[in-house]
Amino acid sequence: MAQPQHQPQTAPEALKSVWISANAGSGKTRALVDREDRSDYANEMTRITMRLTSVMAWIMVRRAIHAGRIDEAKASTDYRLEAVDVCREHKPEVLSQMPGYMNHLSEKSLALFERVHRLDDLAYGTRH
Repeated sequence: MAQPQHQPQTAPEALKSVWISANAGSGKTRALVDREDRSDYANEMTRITMRLTSVMAWIMVRRAIHAGRIDEAKASTDYRLEAVDVCREHKPEVLSQMPGYMNHLSEKSLALFERVHRLDDLAYGTRH
């Protein structure tokens, strides 16, 4: 299988997004959301967090492979992206009811996840 090229900018971008989403999930920002939208807010923040943590974990595995600490074959079976259906889900109708920063975080985390998903497919083949 073709090996994905190392993309050094992906890790810092993902880490920065994790930091931003952690601050966005604080009590002060949740207070900006209407009471009836808080469940949707929590669901979307969970989706954003899941995307970003999945991306960071995948990047860490790729670094371990390049450092010789994890075998490529083991990574292809044990360390692929997970929860792909949940992470690729995008709900503009829900996000339109959320504060602007939530839309930004969702779009950015989705773009990062999609980029790494393509690299995962390139490295290990498309899942069926």
